[in-house]
Amino acid sequence: MTIIESKIQQTDCNAQELYVKLSDFNQFREVLPEQVENFISDTDTCSFTIKGMADVSLRISEKIPNSKVSYSNIVDKPFPFSLVFNINQSEEDSKCTVQVSFHGELNPMLAMMAKGPLTHFVNSIAEKIAVFNF
Repeated sequence: MTIIESKIQQTDCNAQELYVKLSDFNQFREVLPEQVENFISDTDTCSFTIKGMADVSLRISEKIPNSKVSYSNIVDKPFPFSLVFNINQSEEDSKCTVQVSFHGELNPMLAMMAKGPLTHFVNSIAEKIAVFNF
C-alpha cells in the first residue's frame, strides 16, 4: 500500500462545516487542480479526467462526523485507491485543520514514478481547501 500525505492545512471553517462540504461531491470541483476536466457529480459520486493521465470515478466510502471523509474509486482503474480527508477541530471554534492522504495499491515501479505528481495533487487539494471557502 502506498500512502502519500499532504501537509496539514488550517482552514477558516470549523470541523462540522468542512465535514458537510466534503460530504457533498457537488462542492468538490472547486478544490481540484486545473488539470481536471469533464467533472460530473451528484452528492455521493463524481467522475472527471486528469488531463493526460486518467479517468477517475469516485464515491464516498466512509464518513465519520466532523473528523473524516473518505473517497474511493468506483472502478479499480488505473488501480484501487482512496482519498482520505482527516479533519481536526482547532482550539479556536471557528477553525479546523485538514490533511489529505492518498492510499493506493501501486506496484513499486509505479509508486516511484507517481510519488511526485500524487504529492503535488494531495497538497494542491489541501491548500485549496484551506484558502477557498467552497
